[in-house]
Amino acid sequence: MFVQWIGAAFVDANRLRALLAAQADEFAHVQVYRPEGGAIVMVGSDAPLDVTATAAQAIARTPRDFAAARIHRTEDVLAELALDDDGVRAFAAGARANSDDRNVFATSDRPSQQSPRAWLEPAVAQHDPLIAYATTVDLAQLTRRLYADERPGRAQRLARQLDPARRQVVLGWLAQSQQLPERARAHFADALAADPGADSAAIGLALVDPKADLAQLPERARAVIEAKRAGDISAARARDAALAQWQPGSSCSPTPRSCACDGGSMSAAPVSWTPRWRSSSRCSNARPRRGSCSTAPRSPRARASPASHGFLCTRSARADSARRRVSHSADSCSRASSARRPHP
Repeated sequence: MFVQWIGAAFVDANRLRALLAAQADEFAHVQVYRPEGGAIVMVGSDAPLDVTATAAQAIARTPRDFAAARIHRTEDVLAELALDDDGVRAFAAGARANSDDRNVFATSDRPSQQSPRAWLEPAVAQHDPLIAYATTVDLAQLTRRLYADERPGRAQRLARQLDPARRQVVLGWLAQSQQLPERARAHFADALAADPGADSAAIGLALVDPKADLAQLPERARAVIEAKRAGDISAARARDAALAQWQPGSSCSPTPRSCACDGGSMSAAPVSWTPRWRSSSRCSNARPRRGSCSTAPRSPRARASPASHGFLCTRSARADSARRRVSHSADSCSRASSARRPHP
């Protein structure tokens, strides 16, 4: 497996296509991730990349490491998946692969005058792979993560591709994340009208509507909402065992941006539920500062690099070839950045 990342400020659409064409030439399977902070992470492998299976396994092995990057569930990883293998090849179609002989990074370390947000989202949107996972993931978790990553437009695009019931679930959780309770209430009610068995919509409705019936909710959901409605810390303490079932990143734990679940917040430890009036001014789930662009703790070398940094997980002749072809762009960007001088 070969993993390469580059800052979005150091590429434009054509240069990104050239990089992905080089990866696609060398590997049978390529994916692209967009973690927070403007990084573009390219993953190449000769074996299929099953993110829904391997993400859960990796998180289970080292949960604390992933929690540092706000990754608790498979949905947190899927929210960062920008292109699957089909999307990579469609996006890079017709592009000439970047190489030592034709290095499109040799002339500039800042190829685009636009901010990454202005060109990158539209460039990959038509190949968004999320719809393929819509029936196998928790749409509430996925929507909340997309909002936390400041990508509400992506959640809306996903909603437009779904059946009416699931579309309303996504729009409801998006409105709840945006702290628009009336709008969220309407979406959740429409979702339940289309599918009375939609637990996610029932939980969402109970969170935004203090009059919603809780009788049909799962026990752990009732525990959160009843404790919130009671407004009494002793009521929360009495339900601690049920409250502890909600892990960070779950529907009734806070989003990284709001740090609140309408009246209460989950701490990072899964055994404590702390009402808002007793919580610290600094939420333990606060998002990292902007600019931390890796989905794992960054090394000093990665922080020092002005452009990109790639590393080889499994050495092979083909991986070496891809490293030379793709990573050469990082060297060019770094040299251009460090060697800039005022023009005489």
